Amino acid sequence: MATGLGRIGWLPLGAIVATLFVVVVGVLMLVRPDAEWAQVFVLASRELWRGEDIYHPGTLYLYPPFGSFLGLIFVPLPEWGVRLGFYAVNLAAIGALALASWRLAGGERLGEPSIENRRAWTAAILAAVVAAPYAWNTLLHQQADLLIDALVALGMWAALQRRSLLAGVLIGLAAAIKGPPLLFLIYFLWRRDWLAAVALVATTLGVSLLPDLVGRAPEGLWLGLWLKRIILPAADMNATLGAWASGSGYNIYNQSLGGTIQRLVNTRLVQDGADLTIAVRASLVEARPLKLLTYAIMLAMGVATFLVSFLADRRRAAIGADAATNRAAFATELAIVPLLMLLFSLMSGLAHFPIVAPAAALLARRASSGADRWAGATLAVALVVALAVNKDLVGRLLYDAFLWSGLPTLGLVALWIGCLSALLRPSPPRPLPTETNLHLRG
Repeated sequence: MATGLGRIGWLPLGAIVATLFVVVVGVLMLVRPDAEWAQVFVLASRELWRGEDIYHPGTLYLYPPFGSFLGLIFVPLPEWGVRLGFYAVNLAAIGALALASWRLAGGERLGEPSIENRRAWTAAILAAVVAAPYAWNTLLHQQADLLIDALVALGMWAALQRRSLLAGVLIGLAAAIKGPPLLFLIYFLWRRDWLAAVALVATTLGVSLLPDLVGRAPEGLWLGLWLKRIILPAADMNATLGAWASGSGYNIYNQSLGGTIQRLVNTRLVQDGADLTIAVRASLVEARPLKLLTYAIMLAMGVATFLVSFLADRRRAAIGADAATNRAAFATELAIVPLLMLLFSLMSGLAHFPIVAPAAALLARRASSGADRWAGATLAVALVVALAVNKDLVGRLLYDAFLWSGLPTLGLVALWIGCLSALLRPSPPRPLPTETNLHLRG
């Protein structure tokens, strides 16, 4: 006798749950006090339209100028229209990010959950548990990072399919909204994908000039003004490591490598009644030596990544790896770039982290096959981290303590190690074992 769930069916049930989610969260989008897209990006768009300085002192808009141009389509709308419109964009971005990440990992069509495909569903669920808490954070705060991450993931998927021009354009658009995806330029040059590299640079520069067609910058071009007022001061060797424009270098939200090193070296966490506060140590390590240390670590991680890529290439050549194995290795390399992007950025908050989804999906598929313990171990670390930095689950005090300690940074490092390990032990992304094909092998 069919159960109630069996009579309803998974597809209709999923549609009902998804509809309820969209409606409930849509209401939250209207009532939440903070909405970065409406209150930062579209505000800058209105300033651009009026011919004002979008990088004026005290501005919250700290991003490349293209974002202010992109927000122009929302300028005529009231704030509730801006919020709902960008909510729809974010929902589409989540779908694109999830699909591209699963396809990059070699994931097959899931179908309805069953005993036969339980391993594939397990992999998909594990990857979702790692990435979903960060996507939820981004969605609630209506930040632009889901759109950026979707463009990056789709660009990675295009690169995997050898559609270099499309890959460069998509990732170039993402870099023009926020700069860190430019790190893909180094990877494309390493892989001699000249078309993708040229398309990335041309797209980023090209669309960054569009705001100059709408309003003139106080001096030069808007892109140059952004570099002069926002990027160069933060990148100065004497500027506080981990500081980002209007923020303090000691804030707990910066989970880039620089932000975490700054907190661990120059601050300590102390209890102040029922709260935790950050206390600056009496003896501070100055910005220049701390930055040199951080850049040395970044350089070591970059060199290690390229070295593993080189050794993995030779290993696959030695064993005569087939096309599927080489494709899986290429996908793994692509998934590593966003991890380094987050680690090396001037500022990486939790809202920037949904782009861990491709790496999580790759490792989840390897772990679910039961043949890769390294993938399982590193994915487990990332999964625990993702749950531990959910304030609703752990409470405010533990949440603050985990952020101060750089726990999300550790999660990125774990995923990076897992992907490097996967490169050194090549295997094609074959369909995960099921009850049926195990029986047929017997």
